[in-house]
Amino acid sequence: MSEWHGGTYVREIRGRKHMTSNQQSRYRYEIATWKLDKGFRHERRICAEVSGHEERMPSVTIKH
Repeated sequence: MSEWHGGTYVREIRGRKHMTSNQQSRYRYEIATWKLDKGFRHERRICAEVSGHEERMPSVTIKH
């Protein structure tokens, strides 16, 4: 997990974590959860890097 602003890396938030698998009908999902007990500024992006898919990091944008 890392924090980004304007497309630029800011800092690492949490270290690496193994994912668990879940399957619903024909689809398999990989799941990992993190507890983020920190404050984040407006418009910052929180992203998770998935091994083998570094070019497509799932992210959320902070809006408050």
